[in-house]
Amino acid sequence: MYRIITVEKNEKVIIDDRINVCVTRIRGNDVRLGIESPSTVLILRSELKNDARDNSENGDTTGFQ
Repeated sequence: MYRIITVEKNEKVIIDDRINVCVTRIRGNDVRLGIESPSTVLILRSELKNDARDNSENGDTTGFQ
């Protein structure tokens, strides 16, 4: 399910009582998000998902290169 929520800068969206998403900056077309979540939750931009999958197959579970 895809949901659209309108928020202003410094407002938070809470997901499942354990993930907080906050809009920290809006500059032109760029939006900076602050995300608080348990360390077990993998957070990636969608275009990096395939890279993370490749890394996890090589033993890296951080999602970072």
